[in-house]
Amino acid sequence: MRADCMYLSEKTHRLFESFQVKQKPETVKSYAAEIAQICSLFSCDFLDLTSKECEVYFEMLNGKVSTGELKVSTVTRKMHQLSSFARFISLQGIGFLNPFSGIFLEEAKEEIPPASIVSFHDLDKVIGVLEDAGDFPTLFGVLFSVKLMLRMNEFRLLKFSSFSV
Repeated sequence: MRADCMYLSEKTHRLFESFQVKQKPETVKSYAAEIAQICSLFSCDFLDLTSKECEVYFEMLNGKVSTGELKVSTVTRKMHQLSSFARFISLQGIGFLNPFSGIFLEEAKEEIPPASIVSFHDLDKVIGVLEDAGDFPTLFGVLFSVKLMLRMNEFRLLKFSSFSV
């Protein structure tokens, strides 16, 4: 399966053919489609992508998540496909600087009913009440439960992030 796109150079095609050997057959087609899509969007070969173009692409995908056009899992998968191919190329020793390295894609919220979401502000109020009341067993339970549910970057946003739970 070649990554068919008029903007892919013969060198990139050869690299993709080497790369796909390490992939499960069912994933090769979606990897090829994602590589072709980003190259078509910026009218350049994969080897010529800049980190700014990659950021613009992921911001566009993230915007589609916000509007409900895409799911977070879809964006995460696309990001993985593009960045893993870029990592593969950068390991080939051909002087390719991985344009995806260092890109942080702010994950949009999953599709959770708003009524079931407790905001950080509300959670902080609950924690404050428990601290003031000296109800440390319950406070510990809340902190521990929340830490299990949140990704580390979210956990750092809360005022109790200094707690070692």
